[in-house]
Amino acid sequence: MSNSNPEVLVDARIRGHGALPYSDWSRQPQPVVDLRFDVQSSNYRRTQTFKVFTSADLEALLDVLPTAASHSWLEVRSFRGETRRFTPETATPFPEVTSFLHG
Repeated sequence: MSNSNPEVLVDARIRGHGALPYSDWSRQPQPVVDLRFDVQSSNYRRTQTFKVFTSADLEALLDVLPTAASHSWLEVRSFRGETRRFTPETATPFPEVTSFLHG
C-alpha cells in the first residue's frame, strides 16, 4: 500500500504515533499534521518517514529550527498531499505554516 492511500492515512491517525482517541466522542478537537524531520538539536528524535504529530509539536520544532544545526530540516505534508521543506535558513513562522496546511 502506498502512503498516499487514504486508508493508510486513516489507519495511521487511529493507531499510529500521536493517534487520535477516536473512541472518546467528548474529546477536545485535536488537529494533527504529518511531519518528518531531522532537527539537531531538539527534544524530538529524527524520523525519516512521515508520522502524525500534534500542532504543538510542529510549533515546537519550528521554534528551534532557526537555531538548529545547518544540516537540519523539517518537512510538513498537508491533507492535500503537498509537502514543504524547511531548513534553518528558510524557517517560517508557525502561523504561515498553518496557513499552508489549511489553505
